[in-house]
Amino acid sequence: MSHSPTASFISPDACRKIVITAVLVSVGAAMTWISWLKWADLMVDFGEQVYLSWQVSEGRVLYKDLVQVHGPFAVYLHALVFKLLGPGILTLALFNIFLTATLSYLIYILIRKSSDQLTATACALVFITLFALGQYKGGGNFNFICAYVYELPHGIALSFLSLYLFSRYIEKKTLPRLAQTYFCAGLVFLTKVEVFLAAISAITFAMALTFYLQSLDRASWFRNILVCTGSFLFGPFLFFIYFSMHVSPGQAMTFIASPWIHVFNSSTVALPIYKWTMGMDSIENNLIQLFKFSFLGFAVMIAVILGNRWISRASYSKPIIISLGGLAAGLLFALIRRFDLLELLRPLPLITLLIIIYYFLQVIQNRKSDLGKHLTQLALSIFSLTLLLKIIFNTHIYHYGFALALPATLVCLRAVLYELPRHKKLFPGSTDFYRSAMVVLGLFLIMSHTALGHTIHQLKTYPVGSGRDIILDYDPELEPRGPIVAETLKYIQDHVEPHAGIATMPAGNTINYLTRHPNPLRMHGLNPVEAHIFGEEQYLKELKSVSPEYILLVETDFTILGFRYFGKDYAQGIYQWVQEHYAVEKQFGAEPFTGKGFGIQILKRKDRIAH
Repeated sequence: MSHSPTASFISPDACRKIVITAVLVSVGAAMTWISWLKWADLMVDFGEQVYLSWQVSEGRVLYKDLVQVHGPFAVYLHALVFKLLGPGILTLALFNIFLTATLSYLIYILIRKSSDQLTATACALVFITLFALGQYKGGGNFNFICAYVYELPHGIALSFLSLYLFSRYIEKKTLPRLAQTYFCAGLVFLTKVEVFLAAISAITFAMALTFYLQSLDRASWFRNILVCTGSFLFGPFLFFIYFSMHVSPGQAMTFIASPWIHVFNSSTVALPIYKWTMGMDSIENNLIQLFKFSFLGFAVMIAVILGNRWISRASYSKPIIISLGGLAAGLLFALIRRFDLLELLRPLPLITLLIIIYYFLQVIQNRKSDLGKHLTQLALSIFSLTLLLKIIFNTHIYHYGFALALPATLVCLRAVLYELPRHKKLFPGSTDFYRSAMVVLGLFLIMSHTALGHTIHQLKTYPVGSGRDIILDYDPELEPRGPIVAETLKYIQDHVEPHAGIATMPAGNTINYLTRHPNPLRMHGLNPVEAHIFGEEQYLKELKSVSPEYILLVETDFTILGFRYFGKDYAQGIYQWVQEHYAVEKQFGAEPFTGKGFGIQILKRKDRIAH
């Protein structure tokens, strides 16, 4: 009996997957290292995120004991992490690094299903570098690791999962896959209103179109709608059961619907921050910017397409053509960098709308071979455009754009790298020059953005907190906030009784969390938006009822929200009551709300001061 040797080798496709995985993991690790402990802003927004999860893990009930304007999903997910692993900012960050890595893989496989490895890799790379871990302005919080509101990135991640499950349903139309798709959509409902509206609009429209193209009978329509509705309601129903264990069923239902109640019962969209976000504060200038960058983008595309047609006629070898594409990308980048690179995403709404029209026409034509791909891309495109509505005339990569502009960027990138080169009228020959030019140009843009982020991150050198609760703030020579907060933390730890309640006004949940001194008030913050939604009178009523022993007045400038200072420009009655019933025990930095710089005052109730 003879034994013939067998050759052992890795297939080219498997080798490419290993290389792609290594590249994405290496880039993700490098971005994480560059931004390590610098993801969050020390005093703005993020403190509320970690504070709420900590308090829920300690037994307090969201909405009942702690006000919240968004859905409960992220808070309770993080509370579970704290319950299992113990509270810690680093614990929370590592958990969300894991979620971000999972989302990058999900983006890769979702794009890969309808394109090729190069396009999918480019999309995953763009997500990791430009959106998940980017830093383009001062402060922090606008990333997927330590977000200003975790409901936004978590809602985006769940929406991508729902869209991926929809793509699987398109491949094999079974009731379990249909149920999975709408179960995830139900979880998105528990995150942020604008994300849910985008996700449910996209999935429901694409799903209804799918049912229509299947020519379902009335009974099948009814059965599918029943499955969709039941699956969608399952996640919210579980939270309803949980809340019903603490309050009446009617109040529990109010808790589930509270984000929608706040949206429809308030006029917060009239505040300056929302006008600026949408671009309504300067509509003419924003439209000029939109069309200027649209012209720039289309000019670059036309130049590369014409270059590709010219190069493809020559008898150059493939390596030379690719090299020429890279050289062309360098020349184009030298031109583009003369513009403000942070505004390059201005044309996204217009381009995404064109892509929606294109895929809708493709679906209507009902080309059997690509119908599933076109339906998936139609759903993703509708999701992308609807998500852009909040920044429709002021679309950018920074601020809310780190999440709201992500899906549209991926849709457009896929169109540029994969969909467009498939049209033979534009590309009668090879597309090597075009694709290499676009890929290299994209790499130049990624490097320029990450270089900016690295420069900003290098300014954050001052540690506040200890152990798993360290945040790196800006160097004290640039921003004195870090040392002032550190001194405050030490004083509280040395002079305030353990677990004594401290009410921080108008913000400062970071201090509550880092000192492990909870805010005894249900309304744990009072910026101008919160004052508008929940009411200053209600806050004052609760403050008088609880009368906490300690109050922290923390310098916070809310100019971007339309009112600069607490107690001066809004909430004057609350501030006056505090001044009448509390005395300053200790001050760090400047006196708050005077415009003289950052400062914190620790106030103690007058009737508790020893004479």
